[in-house]
Amino acid sequence: MAGAKRYIFLHGTVGCGKTTLLKSAAKACRQNVGRNPDLTGTFVTTFFFSSTTNQDFGLNDLLRYLLVQVSPLHRIPDALHEIYRARTKAFPPEAPDENEELIEALSEILTGTSHSGVPLAPQVYILLDGLDEIATLSECRKVTKFLNDLAALDLQTLRILVTSRSLQLTNPWQPAWDQHAIPGQEVARDIELYVRQIVSAELSHLNDDSQQKIITGLTGPKQTM
Repeated sequence: MAGAKRYIFLHGTVGCGKTTLLKSAAKACRQNVGRNPDLTGTFVTTFFFSSTTNQDFGLNDLLRYLLVQVSPLHRIPDALHEIYRARTKAFPPEAPDENEELIEALSEILTGTSHSGVPLAPQVYILLDGLDEIATLSECRKVTKFLNDLAALDLQTLRILVTSRSLQLTNPWQPAWDQHAIPGQEVARDIELYVRQIVSAELSHLNDDSQQKIITGLTGPKQTM
């Protein structure tokens, strides 16, 4: 996430470790921000699409979440104020359902500055998992278009990591995206290494033959992260 490429797309088969890798990247980003005073004001935000726990999530849910996560407390953007005013005219207040107004508010945060010239969002990391688990094809198209539009802004202050099973999904990725496949062989090797470490530490009282049987049973071709 700190390299020359600011927009990264990881794809691989089920269980190859995409979600684990994304969580590790988010943790590393937050730790780096916490110990580096120069990164004060940096936002690190994660969002997980899932076909089991949030089947109906789409672009609107993603946009509202991002706005909550990256909106600076010292200066609420004008576009976000306008959304609030429009939605609180009725009772109970209505949730914003127009994606364009949310995108406008998010763009204002990512590109705007305070009255003193300080960026509203000095550095933003957006990490999205499970893009292929969006419930409908139309929502998947909307999200991928939104991500491509963000990348097209070419903001030095924005970095994005996206994971998915499918390489192309429904919209071709723009050239700004650095695309990587997660090799299955490397995943299998990592799983075996991890299992061997655990068995060696926790089951050292067993003989070598018993330990090897356990390792073999836990690292077969059908095992995943």
